[in-house]
Amino acid sequence: MSTLTISPNRLAQYWALTKPRVTQLAVFCAVIGMFLATPELPDWRLVVAATVGIWLLAGAAFAVNCWSSARSIRAWRAPRGGRWRAAKSRWRRRWRFPA
Repeated sequence: MSTLTISPNRLAQYWALTKPRVTQLAVFCAVIGMFLATPELPDWRLVVAATVGIWLLAGAAFAVNCWSSARSIRAWRAPRGGRWRAAKSRWRRRWRFPA
């Protein structure tokens, strides 16, 4: 049976893709919203579970956002010879935007 080995460099790259500072801000706003939503303090277990879930979901969303941004930037690059019109139409076909 083989074991899964992930290099520390790859983990650092994924951590950077999740935009930890922006994720922290999103989680902080969500926790403040949890406290403001009820007249009394929410259960601490619920707050911890929701915070972990929000952190994971926000980090994954930011990673997908980085991936899609890189993909759209590659589509906008002109091919050799500077044919921007061909690159633009290729980008529209890929992302299904109307002309």
